[in-house]
Amino acid sequence: MAIPEIVTTMLGASGVGKTTLLTSIYEQFSKIKEVNFEFKPDSARSQGIGNRK
Repeated sequence: MAIPEIVTTMLGASGVGKTTLLTSIYEQFSKIKEVNFEFKPDSARSQGIGNRK
Protein backbone atom coordinates (compact mmCIF):
# COMPACT_ATOMS: atom_id res chain seq x y z
CA MET A 1 0.00 0.00 0.00
CA ALA A 2 1.43 3.37 -1.04
CA ILE A 3 1.75 6.10 1.55
CA PRO A 4 -0.35 9.09 0.48
CA GLU A 5 1.40 12.43 0.22
CA ILE A 6 -0.32 15.70 0.97
CA VAL A 7 1.22 18.86 -0.47
CA THR A 8 0.54 21.97 1.60
CA THR A 9 1.39 25.61 1.01
CA MET A 10 1.32 28.01 3.94
CA LEU A 11 0.72 31.64 3.02
CA GLY A 12 0.46 34.57 5.37
CA ALA A 13 2.19 37.58 6.79
CA SER A 14 4.94 37.29 9.36
CA GLY A 15 3.63 36.56 12.85
CA VAL A 16 0.18 35.22 11.97
CA GLY A 17 0.78 31.68 13.28
CA LYS A 18 1.78 29.56 10.26
CA THR A 19 4.48 27.71 12.18
CA THR A 20 2.23 27.38 15.23
CA LEU A 21 -0.48 25.76 13.11
CA LEU A 22 1.98 23.29 11.54
CA THR A 23 3.43 22.47 14.97
CA SER A 24 -0.05 21.80 16.35
CA ILE A 25 -0.92 19.52 13.44
CA TYR A 26 2.35 17.62 13.84
CA GLU A 27 1.82 17.16 17.60
CA GLN A 28 -1.70 15.83 17.12
CA PHE A 29 -0.64 13.32 14.46
CA SER A 30 2.39 12.21 16.50
CA LYS A 31 -0.01 10.99 19.22
CA ILE A 32 -1.42 8.41 16.79
CA LYS A 33 1.01 5.49 16.65
CA GLU A 34 -0.32 4.18 13.31
CA VAL A 35 0.42 7.45 11.51
CA ASN A 36 3.85 8.29 10.13
CA PHE A 37 3.58 12.05 9.71
CA GLU A 38 6.42 14.38 8.77
CA PHE A 39 6.95 17.79 7.25
CA LYS A 40 9.54 18.13 4.50
CA PRO A 41 10.23 21.28 2.46
CA ASP A 42 10.53 20.74 -1.27
CA SER A 43 14.03 21.02 -2.72
CA ALA A 44 13.51 24.55 -4.05
CA ARG A 45 12.56 25.91 -0.63
CA SER A 46 14.87 23.86 1.57
CA GLN A 47 17.87 25.74 0.17
CA GLY A 48 16.49 29.11 1.28
CA ILE A 49 15.25 28.06 4.72
CA GLY A 50 18.72 27.95 6.29
CA ASN A 51 19.70 31.28 4.73
CA ARG A 52 17.06 33.44 6.42
CA LYS A 53 18.18 36.24 8.69
